Amino acid sequence: MITDEEIQKIFDWADKNQLNGKRVHAQKRWGIDIDEEDFKKNAYDNIRDGIPRDKDTLLKVTHLNLRKQKLKDVPKEIGKLGNITHLTLYGNSIKILPDDFFDLTNLKSLSLSSNEFISIPNKIGNLVKLEELYLLRNSLKELPSGIGNLINLRDLNLYGSSRLKELPKEIGNLVSLEYININDCDKLEELPKEIGSLVALKELRISSKKLKNLPKEIGNLINLENLDITTCPLKELPSEIGNLANLKYLDLTQISLKKLPLEIGNLKKLKNLELTYCDELKELPKEIGNLTNLKKFKLYGCDSLKIFPKEISNLHSLEYLRFSSLNSKKIPSEIGNLANLKHLDIESNLLLETIPKNFSNLKKLDILEVTIDEDNENSPNLKKQIIEITGMKFFKFGYYTTVFLRTCGDKILEDKQLDNKSSFTLTPKGKIDKNIPKNILLKGVPGTGKSRAIENIINNKLELKNHKENILRINIHSASSNADLMQGIGISSKDGQIEYKEKQGLILNLIQRATFNPNQPFVLILEEIQENSLNKLIGDLIYLIEEDKRAKNIVADDEEYEYQELVEKIVADNPETAYVEIPYLVNDSTEYRKMIMPNNLYIFCTSNYRDDKKVIEDNLLRRFEVLEIYPKVDVVHEYCKEFFSQLNENILEVMSDEIHPDRFLIGHSNWLKVENQEAFYRAFLKVVVEFKDIKEVEFSDFKEIVEKLPLVDALDLSSYKALIEDLQSKAGYDFLD
Repeated sequence: MITDEEIQKIFDWADKNQLNGKRVHAQKRWGIDIDEEDFKKNAYDNIRDGIPRDKDTLLKVTHLNLRKQKLKDVPKEIGKLGNITHLTLYGNSIKILPDDFFDLTNLKSLSLSSNEFISIPNKIGNLVKLEELYLLRNSLKELPSGIGNLINLRDLNLYGSSRLKELPKEIGNLVSLEYININDCDKLEELPKEIGSLVALKELRISSKKLKNLPKEIGNLINLENLDITTCPLKELPSEIGNLANLKYLDLTQISLKKLPLEIGNLKKLKNLELTYCDELKELPKEIGNLTNLKKFKLYGCDSLKIFPKEISNLHSLEYLRFSSLNSKKIPSEIGNLANLKHLDIESNLLLETIPKNFSNLKKLDILEVTIDEDNENSPNLKKQIIEITGMKFFKFGYYTTVFLRTCGDKILEDKQLDNKSSFTLTPKGKIDKNIPKNILLKGVPGTGKSRAIENIINNKLELKNHKENILRINIHSASSNADLMQGIGISSKDGQIEYKEKQGLILNLIQRATFNPNQPFVLILEEIQENSLNKLIGDLIYLIEEDKRAKNIVADDEEYEYQELVEKIVADNPETAYVEIPYLVNDSTEYRKMIMPNNLYIFCTSNYRDDKKVIEDNLLRRFEVLEIYPKVDVVHEYCKEFFSQLNENILEVMSDEIHPDRFLIGHSNWLKVENQEAFYRAFLKVVVEFKDIKEVEFSDFKEIVEKLPLVDALDLSSYKALIEDLQSKAGYDFLD
């Protein structure tokens, strides 16, 4: 029993640490089951993210969330609150827990992540009902042997424990453990052989810069479905890995393997295999052809790989294959026998000269990505050969990546070079709407209709629905460069001599066409700029896009001009026209050429709420109309409208201690056609995965967001893993069985 004096000590500690959140439905917040009428009467008795100051309420609490409260200690009297089943102390500065804390023997979920723990008391073994233990991003050097008493533990997450050197052998006693994450544990030197006793384990994630061997007992994990080993100096895998009869996903990234064990061919249920950046891997065993259920195979960044076994032809279920750095001028002909292949990515192979003729057998291939050096004199022949053999259509190219599609509905714009003469086009197309800002940046969480809003402007305001040739849409990504978008240098060889020539980028081409068509609207769409700097991508264009810097007095005539000649004329006729000077990249001349921004070119950008802070920091705010796009409830199907509305309301409430809680909102795009239970489960599954893997929200917080919502009462809300498995089984994904 807890005394009044002990209760007061808890209250004093709460006052000292200002554990006072905004007022909410107290009983709902603290996980107390009460009558609905009683709930209505006592709706605002206490506070959120703090300690309820009422003794009776405090003693009934089952869920206590004290995340990010700047706590440095926890009073021992907390251990007397025996009804607590879920406790979150995530994101504080706690270094040690009192022994009495571990009298919370009804705990099922405990998060001590992102604190300053160097060690955990052995008395953690008292928490025998514990099912989830989160110890992410602490300074732990070891785990106590008492952890072996947690026989009901299902999830153990040690991610980011960068000082952890070993796991205790008692970990083998965790017979209920289904998931363990020891990623980014860079000082971990070995796994105990007792890990082979975890017969219930389904997912194991490992990365450590010191781990050189895996115990052979890992082959005893007969229920393991997902094995993820990354950034480890492993020289070999034990042959016993072939005993993992239920393994479905195997990821071997940045490890020092020189070869794979022959027994890998025994993994009959394997569906996804990733061998990436294994620099010392020289060959694949022929037994890899036994993986007849393999659907996805990534094999890239393995620079020493020389041998591609002919048995690869036996992978009849393979639908996606990516490989690279094979240091060969030819693609293995065995790939042409993969009749079910849908997506083939053979990037980073600039030596490629030809493709096998049996690629004509790949009738189901929808996407072919090939790395082709556009400056290589053999490039046109190779593209022609691919089209003739596969029957596919050339779609687009960046500086290196060439894409071919089975079907291609987009019109491909022809490049005009700067030295070609053109005349003004007076044919009316679209409408230049002076009420539409020239530069718009639409921001918001994914799925809020940013691209759709742009389409509405283009179709209804600028009237370009039937004139897509006036629109350039570019998806910005980490490999996007100024050379692709504006101008760059191409290098080629002819008659033994190296030649350099300028390459006109896609945006520079659009500017040129807009200049020659001043009475037509043109649109540049830059999608998902959040992870990139526009200053670096479009350079001097940043200066010219401002309203008062644009060229507004372009007068059409009947003459023909080279583009640079026309720019010089416009500047001469209108001295107030702003311009920038750009160099000739391969010309010995010290002269610069001028570039202007025509007033009929609209620039529309989208940015997702994930990493868009730098977009504003890059001094674009004064150049763009920055508009926030939020989720819309009214467009969601009636079947799930109440759920969707309450979901986002709960997100704002539960995540209110975050700096920008609206970044956790869910967009409406996946909910427009959710009109039955199966469709709901599929849409909700995306939400769960987003919170787990992208937003990295702890399950206790996610559960608080969703557990009282309509339509979820029949779902297993005991953990992320249980919920995902439940949703997948109910969403009609029968092919997973």
